[in-house]
Amino acid sequence: MIIVILRIEPANWKLECRGLTIRNVGRFSLHLSRPVEGEIKTVTIRRSSTGRWYASFSCDSVPEKALLPTGKDVGIDVSVRSFCVDSDGGTVQNPRFLYESEKLLRRRQRGLSLDRDHNAALNIRILPPSGDGSVKTS
Repeated sequence: MIIVILRIEPANWKLECRGLTIRNVGRFSLHLSRPVEGEIKTVTIRRSSTGRWYASFSCDSVPEKALLPTGKDVGIDVSVRSFCVDSDGGTVQNPRFLYESEKLLRRRQRGLSLDRDHNAALNIRILPPSGDGSVKTS
């Protein structure tokens, strides 16, 4: 499968209410995962191996979000046996996305081996987004 990655400069696109208009290409509807903050410098459009399209916005002048001081110091150790251990003794276990879903994937792929669209949709649901677990833990 060919991976498509396009970087588009500001003069060639326009972000509207619920869509992205790219010059000489057309208009695409968007689902924003969060509001865009700051000034958008570039747009990167990617096509995944399953045929879905994703747009990433690189922003400049994003305002900082200040956190309230708690007065506590915390040490975090990242290890092999558990994802992390904090200084209070609390642990977060390693996410086992692949191991837990291999059995389900194997069973369903037997029945869907000839149906590529359903097989690709199943793989999207099983594979976790990269970096998602560490963001949700922190």
